[in-house]
Amino acid sequence: MWTGSMNVQVAAGAVDRTIHNISAAAQALGGYLSANQVTGTATTSDDVPQSATITIRVPAASFGKLQDAVTGVGTVQSSTTSSQDVTAQYVDLQAREDALTTSRGTYLTLLSKATTVGDILAVQQQIDGVQTQIEQIEGQRKVLADQSDLGTLTVDLTEKGAEVHKPGQENGFVHAFRVAGRSFLRGLEGIISALGVVALIALVVAVLYLLYRLVGRFRRGTSGGAGATGGRPVPAAPVGATPSETTDRPAAGNDEPSTGTTGGEG
Repeated sequence: MWTGSMNVQVAAGAVDRTIHNISAAAQALGGYLSANQVTGTATTSDDVPQSATITIRVPAASFGKLQDAVTGVGTVQSSTTSSQDVTAQYVDLQAREDALTTSRGTYLTLLSKATTVGDILAVQQQIDGVQTQIEQIEGQRKVLADQSDLGTLTVDLTEKGAEVHKPGQENGFVHAFRVAGRSFLRGLEGIISALGVVALIALVVAVLYLLYRLVGRFRRGTSGGAGATGGRPVPAAPVGATPSETTDRPAAGNDEPSTGTTGGEG
């Protein structure tokens, strides 16, 4: 079982292209790219280099060829390789599986002879436990077989970042302008973030104010409708008057003059 790791530095902005080249080399050797994690953005002008960590699986016989292919994509900073013989572990697992298979056959024979429900349940429980152990061993054997057939190489890629301008290598005014520009951008980012919170608070306050106004209008409309009479007030009838008296009495100011004589015949 071959495993290894390499730390490779590539040209600025070439991390993505290098990953593609290594993946193509692995496929040509009968392997594949099993993991890929990239950090940062490819660039040739920033001060922070991009990095990536990839894992390649190839047949054990081609492990050395894969290392040679990775060496050709950049400058190797460090490299480690290890080999582990898993033959003994594989043989041990095979022996344990054979013993468990024999035990399962014995329990199956007892199960065929069991006559009571209790005996049947007890034997079946033992069979289930043995079967679980056999399946676990088979899984471990598959992992060892995969590790024995395929080698695993982990590659850490870093790009050569752009040359950092030191204060002593540039005009003082230019350096001050660059620092002020970065400070302005950071301050602008902070203001934008703060405005997001302020806008949310303003929206909540506006909604609450509109609800308050709607509730106030509804209450005023309800109280005004209850006090309206819809016409001129009707005068109350005098105390003790009968309905006919209140109906036949002429209105004030409309009395007709009396038809009687004012003096005797002469």
